[in-house]
Amino acid sequence: MNNEHVVFQGDGIKDLIVIELPKTEIKKVNSIILSNTCDIDTENKRNFPSQIIYSPLIPFKNYVTSLKANSSKNGTQLSAHFDAIRKQRITQIFFLPKKNNVIEDSIIFLDRIQNISNDFIDRKSLKTTRLFTLSNYGIYLFLFKISLHFTRIQDKVDRNIEQ
Repeated sequence: MNNEHVVFQGDGIKDLIVIELPKTEIKKVNSIILSNTCDIDTENKRNFPSQIIYSPLIPFKNYVTSLKANSSKNGTQLSAHFDAIRKQRITQIFFLPKKNNVIEDSIIFLDRIQNISNDFIDRKSLKTTRLFTLSNYGIYLFLFKISLHFTRIQDKVDRNIEQ
């Protein structure tokens, strides 16, 4: 397999479409792929078309500015929150440190997921649309955060209730 034309889980991709429902404005923003690599591999033939799931990359400084302007928390509380994000302690937020000339410090919200047709990303132009591929450490941390966000079992919930 030629990895040059493969979209990997954890890849940063330019200009994916984002809609924040119920608003109807459509934007193109840099995003990170959440889909499993083999699920969106075009060589993996399926009986149904697969979708790519992703989350928009948000510049961390924009989040900081917005929260400072709109939060009732004091400076110490906000600083602690921003520090917790950088240390990956907020379960629904994944922090990405800046990569020179590629992205600035950024975050993604794991509860703000989008999806698009698998053929929307032109595999032949990935050289120009792929911003980054996470390192081995980065993908393990990313997978841990995804797992933690989506698979926590609530304590004190009786799931043996018959409907």
